[in-house]
Amino acid sequence: MATQRRNGQLSSCEPCRKGKLRCDHQVPVCGRCARRDQASRCIYHPAPMTRPGRSTVRKRTSRVQTSQSQPLQDLVDWSPRPGGWLGLTSPQGIFADLEPPEDPVTPQPGPVDPQQVTVGVSVLQRLDDLSLYKDICDARYASLFKPWAFGAPFVQELVDHIRRLHHGEEGLEEVAKTMFRNSHASIVVRSGMTFAGYIGLLAGRWEGIGLLFAITGASIHHIRGEHPVFVDADKRSLQMRMAATAATCIQLCENAGLISEPLTWLLFQQTILVSILWGNTDYRAWKLLGDASTMAFALGLHEPDPADPTVPFFLAELRKRTMAAGYIVDKELATVLGRPPRISHRYCDLLLPLDLSYAEMIADVSTREVALSELDANGWNRQGLLSKGAHPRVGILIAKLREKVLEVISCRELDNLPERIEELCISTRQTRSTLPTFLHWTPNNTNPSIQSIHLDFLYTEFLLYRISVKRTGVGSIPLIRIAHEILSLILDRIADIANPDRTFSAIVPVDSSLCYYALPCAGVLATELLHQHSSHSQPQPPEPSPGPEVGSGGEENEFPRAEIIQKLSIFVFFLETYVPPGQANYVMSMQARRVVRGVLNRVLVPPSAVSMNGTSELMGGGQFSGGGEGMENIDWLDVDVDVDVGLVNWGQEMWWGLT
Repeated sequence: MATQRRNGQLSSCEPCRKGKLRCDHQVPVCGRCARRDQASRCIYHPAPMTRPGRSTVRKRTSRVQTSQSQPLQDLVDWSPRPGGWLGLTSPQGIFADLEPPEDPVTPQPGPVDPQQVTVGVSVLQRLDDLSLYKDICDARYASLFKPWAFGAPFVQELVDHIRRLHHGEEGLEEVAKTMFRNSHASIVVRSGMTFAGYIGLLAGRWEGIGLLFAITGASIHHIRGEHPVFVDADKRSLQMRMAATAATCIQLCENAGLISEPLTWLLFQQTILVSILWGNTDYRAWKLLGDASTMAFALGLHEPDPADPTVPFFLAELRKRTMAAGYIVDKELATVLGRPPRISHRYCDLLLPLDLSYAEMIADVSTREVALSELDANGWNRQGLLSKGAHPRVGILIAKLREKVLEVISCRELDNLPERIEELCISTRQTRSTLPTFLHWTPNNTNPSIQSIHLDFLYTEFLLYRISVKRTGVGSIPLIRIAHEILSLILDRIADIANPDRTFSAIVPVDSSLCYYALPCAGVLATELLHQHSSHSQPQPPEPSPGPEVGSGGEENEFPRAEIIQKLSIFVFFLETYVPPGQANYVMSMQARRVVRGVLNRVLVPPSAVSMNGTSELMGGGQFSGGGEGMENIDWLDVDVDVDVGLVNWGQEMWWGLT
């Protein structure tokens, strides 16, 4: 906590003081340290300029002289911690069947570092605004897309237990020490444990406190800036403060060498929050995902035992949902970055959560039995309700397909590539056909959840045909058709959301749909538009028709030029409107606008209408006024018009984006 100096001013944190920088004195982490990702170093020393006495100096000198023969005290105090779950190939598991399993031994924690306690106290001081965090989460749960991993009952119980802990008779320093002791102890799960009892244990640990801040930070993203909860707080700065405080809680756990299931949940949730704040391509999100997946494997969460009698029903289902969330996020980041996924279904037993509501999942036995009786043989609800557990179930199915797509993309063998792509396309359609009828999409269906599911299946096929065209030159017709369908669906969806007659208390995020779905589709269509424009500008000898391409369905292959131009123009306008400066995806959006504008100028403006500096004189008004970014030289778009649409390099693999 920042203390007052003799001149009445607040003291600066150590990084700001040593760097002679202005500190905003925020706790537990100042704004500068939060922006620089230095949460663990942001400490307010009560007397930073105090020098040790002579006796202390002599002791330190003596300690340095004897360091060669005496181990460091910190190393002496370290105690071995359990290494986590061990698989069948581990040498330690050879005799597991010959002797009864031993209860896990929790090492006795030593004295807590006073500096760590100080950091813990600064985190607890953030709980003075606990009511604000609760209001933010409540406002988020009123949105169209309700969270299915940490639902409203989860946050309600967590806040209630934290409030009792925070407003107790103990001082914050004692509470911090207690939380360190709790975090060192393993959570013992019993079959008779209730949901409230489990959350009560979680609330007394740093993982639980950090989880509340991470959930609150992610919830802010779904609430409009003019919402009453932001009357006394700036939305962006509050969100960054939540991320910094959650990062501090993670650091406290890591400094103690802890591994736990709640810490895995916190790491997954923090991955989502960091992606929201700084974009999916930010290295911090990728690193957090790696830490979360590593811990999940170390705890054996990838191989759950459905027959374990000690695990209560609610916890078994919660584990399915949190593991599903981690698996889905892993595929999203892997696709956006073009990197191998961290969590593979080949090494994980990914159990589908039952299609139950959150209230039914945590209910008493009698209520739960009634809810289970209303499920079909495959675990889907018979009422046709989207508000239950359908989202994680569909999410896992789509993520498994996406993982197979990533395997095809990473494969360098071209011999059977068309066959593999066609098999995956068939598998994608079969997976969609096996879904319950209430999850099927029709052109008249405007439900955002159904549209999102439809979009995910379409985009999976888009990626497959994109790699087919890029590697083999086959599949351009279905690629263009799917790209056109995806772009049209997203633009219509955004136009419907922007309708002034519709009002929402929460935000329906559209920037991700624009940047990770519409953007690569717009790139494909813009390239084909430019290709056809250049081909028609020069006389070409007639060529015999090669017949319909594989996957085209024998449909007419006419390219709707006027409609594509109109949709690309609307796409550029939506990027300007919904991805303004300061957004995580702004750089990606700016590049897309520059590329598409360059293509539109080429196909719409006659050569004589282009001035010497490359800007269009005919497009001086409307959406293209001022030439836009990158229009100083219209010939910057160096595209070889003789190559196929799928072989054009759009500059970066980000055009392959996903949600």
